[in-house]
Amino acid sequence: QSEVSESQEGKPNGDNSEASTGNNQSDASDSSLNSDEKLSNSERNQQSQLQSSGTEGLTPEQVEALKNQAKQRRKSVAEVLAGQALKELNKTASTDDIETCKNYEIKDTGERFEYHRELRTLQAALRRPLEAMLKAQTWKHESFGRRGELDSARLNRVITDGKAMRTETITIGESAAVSLLLDASSSMDSKVVTGDTYSLSRMEVAEITLGALANTLDGLGIPCEAWKYCRVAGTGAAIFSYKKFYEKPRKLLGRLGRSPSGGTPTGEALFTVIANMSKRTEPKKIIYVITDGEAQDENCVQRAYDMAVAVGIKVKFICIGVKWKSPFAYDQVAEIDSAKDLPKILQKMSLKDL
Repeated sequence: QSEVSESQEGKPNGDNSEASTGNNQSDASDSSLNSDEKLSNSERNQQSQLQSSGTEGLTPEQVEALKNQAKQRRKSVAEVLAGQALKELNKTASTDDIETCKNYEIKDTGERFEYHRELRTLQAALRRPLEAMLKAQTWKHESFGRRGELDSARLNRVITDGKAMRTETITIGESAAVSLLLDASSSMDSKVVTGDTYSLSRMEVAEITLGALANTLDGLGIPCEAWKYCRVAGTGAAIFSYKKFYEKPRKLLGRLGRSPSGGTPTGEALFTVIANMSKRTEPKKIIYVITDGEAQDENCVQRAYDMAVAVGIKVKFICIGVKWKSPFAYDQVAEIDSAKDLPKILQKMSLKDL
């Protein structure tokens, strides 16, 4: 009461009530103006106000308006492509609990890969079959009739049937993008039984194969990425980047030669690569999985394979040192005991199948 009397000293009681009423009305009008200003401000100011004061003082309609404006903000091209890829994958998924791998980088040791000579030899042998299967070819076809460009070598046809005009048709084949996925689990440390004086481990054969494929594809101008995967204690399913699409194969060569370890999350790794590959714009997308075929969860591998087929991605399995035992994709499997066997296997793969 003392505070009120001090602030209103020298004024009649009636004036005090009127002043109080006027103040309340002005406060109400100010609050309405503030609300209008909040709704008319830029999106950035609205978000900062919402973060600083939460939703206190805002009506449910105002909060909903802020949410709608945030949803309508412009997205980057990468966000749009990623959203489209995930939306497409969700359409074909048979379950909601799709697990993917955590991504990690591999440090370049700067050391030369121990089997670089074998890699170079295999690279030369792979060029022809890979070029026939994956490189976008250009075909030219010539036909002769009464329309087109005059062919000087057929002028005599003008007075006979008139078919002295040449028409050239050029057909360009579809381009491709390739992802190489290597099993780096502990089972890949087993030796491969061959007729050589010394035997290599499955991992060594796999890395020779992967390095040769990456080098050859780069030489043909075919975009390529390369990964290895395993299950790490305390981390779970993990995938490591040998080479990204924009990197040169020399980056990969400095990252080879690591010892395999851990479990075999083939399905999770395949889901991860499928999501990444579905963002590519090439008409043909192919994933080569280099493994010994001993996945921890075979059902997860089959679900990932079925999803890849549903979104138009080809998956090929290169099985090293053992026979393929899974009941699916048996017609998409190449079994090898040595990296030297790979060119012959690739020659048997038809262009139509890819």
